[in-house]
Amino acid sequence: MDRKTWRKRALPKREGRALQTNPDEQYFMVLINEARAAPEAFGYPELEPVPPLAYHANLAYSARAHSQSILNAQAQFGHIDLVNRGPGDRAVESGYPERLCSENLILTTTGPDAMRQAHQAFMDSPGHRASIMERGFNEFAVGHATTKETSPGMPWPGQITQVFCVREGVERPVIPTGAVIPYTGGASDVYTYIVNFYANDGSVPTRAEVVINGVAHPLTLSTGKPWLGAYRFTTRLPESDAYDYYFWFEYGDGRTARWPETGSIDLPKVTPNTYLPLIVR
Repeated sequence: MDRKTWRKRALPKREGRALQTNPDEQYFMVLINEARAAPEAFGYPELEPVPPLAYHANLAYSARAHSQSILNAQAQFGHIDLVNRGPGDRAVESGYPERLCSENLILTTTGPDAMRQAHQAFMDSPGHRASIMERGFNEFAVGHATTKETSPGMPWPGQITQVFCVREGVERPVIPTGAVIPYTGGASDVYTYIVNFYANDGSVPTRAEVVINGVAHPLTLSTGKPWLGAYRFTTRLPESDAYDYYFWFEYGDGRTARWPETGSIDLPKVTPNTYLPLIVR
């Protein structure tokens, strides 16, 4: 494959609708912002908490395209790709205006457990942890791609690329990221709704809720501080493929925040429990 063709296939330009994050990407972003707010929750109480990162769609294109390119090449390259671009170069080519960026890479699988394990592996690595906890970064994205073409040299079917960048004028979001885990499951499973919250003036939420199918449920602070932390709500859900949710906060002098800003997230998918019959002989 020649250089021109490889570039075209490796990094699609953003057109029309913004790239939709997949559930693994969304959950990993929640974990990153949770670690920034409460590094002690991941084994590093000596680190200073830092404000959250804002998601940027162009960085998501860059990150997912790089993950796919690594899989296409059977993991034969890392941060510097086959046309000699680094993370900042790829970010700029995706349409992002700055190139001061860092990047974390890991081969993995899919699902919440894999994302937690990969996140802890990054936190336990000084260089990767430094990128996650860098105060100066203010925007980020996670790109997760998968393949069926594994090999002895690339036994894992998934690749994660995290991109962290700095851009002037970025306002840290009040609710940067949220997720529900597991993304799919049975009616007997426990589902956890997780959201990151940040008030730059130290305001404490007076109302913190997840609204599931139009019904509000109270969130509880699980890690970090009330003004910089992660909030959770756990529940069981009856069988349905029509669940949706959004997060709602009230804080300070009557201010409000919603994630997503409009609409809702159509997850999780809850399937019937299947039980094997008891056979007595």
